[in-house]
Amino acid sequence: MSGDMLPTDDYFVHDIWANWDLEDYVPNASLELRVNNLFDEAYTPVGSGIPEAGRDIRVGLRYRW
Repeated sequence: MSGDMLPTDDYFVHDIWANWDLEDYVPNASLELRVNNLFDEAYTPVGSGIPEAGRDIRVGLRYRW
């Protein structure tokens, strides 16, 4: 192991996303829902030494013209 690398525990992170086409209601529009780190796992990426943020939820509306 490199002298600067800190050991980390094993971890699993699950992300999900969904995209809904809103064409029936608003032409050229879609809605997106994204959840990163679904189970709010506390982890530190290998080599960074900096803990990652917890669960991240994002909602977006996209319109194309």
